[in-house]
Amino acid sequence: MSDIIMESSKKLNELIKESEEYQKFCLYKKELAQIPELYEQVQEFRKRNFQIQLEADTFEKEAASKLADEFRPVLENPLAASYLNAELAFCKMSQRISKTICSDIDLELDFL
Repeated sequence: MSDIIMESSKKLNELIKESEEYQKFCLYKKELAQIPELYEQVQEFRKRNFQIQLEADTFEKEAASKLADEFRPVLENPLAASYLNAELAFCKMSQRISKTICSDIDLELDFL
């Protein structure tokens, strides 16, 4: 791999770390980690939510709704909600970055 690509990747990584989305995600993660029980519950929700998304061919509204009902007290916690919203914003930013990088590169990803 060329050195210029590696250097550019490192620079992009630094810019991502400086972004508002990443900074908010890190802030809420740090705050949430100070409440171990809540942190564990949020991580369990994230894990199960991710599993639902991976295992489904299409969006499983019923499974997602059931999970949200089960974790309602956690999801209604302001800190947990802020953390999850910050994670979502960071993920969306990451997706936009990936799409931009790949937009002019012919990887034949039409099947996605």
